[in-house]
Amino acid sequence: MAERGPAVRYEPAGAARVPVIDLSLARTGNDRDVNTLSRAVSEILLDDGFFYVENHAIADTVIRALRDQTLAFFALPERDKQAIHIARSPYHRGYFPEGEENALGHPVADLKEGFEMALELPMTDPAVMAGTPFHGPNAWPASLPAFRTAMSQMYDGMRRMCDEISGVLAVALGLRRDFFADKLDRPLCQMRVVRYPPQDYVPLDRLVSIGSGPHTDYGIVSIIWQMDEPGLEIQTRRGSWVSCPPLPNTFICQLGDASQIWTNDHWRASRHRVVNASGRLRHALAYFHDPNYDAALGPLPGFVTAETPARYPQTTMGAHVTRGFNGAYAYREWSKTA
Repeated sequence: MAERGPAVRYEPAGAARVPVIDLSLARTGNDRDVNTLSRAVSEILLDDGFFYVENHAIADTVIRALRDQTLAFFALPERDKQAIHIARSPYHRGYFPEGEENALGHPVADLKEGFEMALELPMTDPAVMAGTPFHGPNAWPASLPAFRTAMSQMYDGMRRMCDEISGVLAVALGLRRDFFADKLDRPLCQMRVVRYPPQDYVPLDRLVSIGSGPHTDYGIVSIIWQMDEPGLEIQTRRGSWVSCPPLPNTFICQLGDASQIWTNDHWRASRHRVVNASGRLRHALAYFHDPNYDAALGPLPGFVTAETPARYPQTTMGAHVTRGFNGAYAYREWSKTA
């Protein structure tokens, strides 16, 4: 493996090490810096399948406000949270209690509760008026207006950061840096804050309820911020599981299904799970950088050859997300089959 330069450093994580990239190289205006970062990211994704991001340009004030408002949201009376239950929203927005969601393919509900939002669209938006699934306004708690402000500011920052990361990924794949831009101008990007109760550590071979069962995410990348306690575990390309510690001033970036499908398995979506064995409540944020509802999803021509024929049928991001939600939320089809 080639020697890695200043674009990446490594931090210890138990018996393993985790890669940390410097995203500021994507903002220098220097193509050489972008190419250096893209080469480093390409090697990381083939070896580890995930990386931490530092110098992400999201302001500390936004991060602190989001942490404070997350704690305030989960401290709300149960009736206030249930008033915006996700099943009440035609657009898949709002609160989900413990037992509402399972990891797709895992037959036991996750031990977590959370709040989910996505791109804020008014009722007059053409896509909303046309009834396009998952397009519409968010469902906010009426008694906590500062929560809406904090979540919206973080959502905007996450979206900008992941647009930068998507440009780096495009260059790493030999594509135009703006290749993903027209696939992300009306995105299905969701963001959620989650609270996990403490539990005993669960070995992988035991099929019991855990914070979040092993799964992959749907989009290009997803971002995880462990606000306080650890618990995230990611499976590498080599099959080993890495426990990811919270590192100050960083977020964790994982590949999603769309990246695996577009690259015809050249890159693999990061399989991960959550077990909160800290003995304390765990709070986390997850942002999913999912392309537009009508974005074409299938192996790109450059990754299909006689030796590696297309491994996935052509579909759309909307269809892929719909299948995932139907199999993961009790208020949708999962409740009928679980």
